Amino acid sequence: MESRIEKKFTFQPGDEKKISLLLIEGLFSRHYENRKVNSIYYDTSDLNSLWDNINGYSKRCKFRVRWYNEIKNSEVFFEIKKKINQITYKKKFSLGNFKNLESLNNYLE
Repeated sequence: MESRIEKKFTFQPGDEKKISLLLIEGLFSRHYENRKVNSIYYDTSDLNSLWDNINGYSKRCKFRVRWYNEIKNSEVFFEIKKKINQITYKKKFSLGNFKNLESLNNYLE
């Protein structure tokens, strides 16, 4: 299971200098090439995961299916993401490659 520290910042219009300072000090770096991220999130009928996130609970869990760029022959993953305070743990399981969204939907059903 991979883990990392995640910090989120809120900026207001006019905070461009603060953002530039964070970039200059090296707090942000590019880890991946430009890509399109596609996700399908799973939740309870009461939207518990959504509300845990909105309410800022320090311990929460979410489940998603994710692939990058176009679906055509892309590897698709099922991910379990747990957050405990500022540390995020993610476990990925490959679901395989799919030729189109319809074939993925059929698999997920």
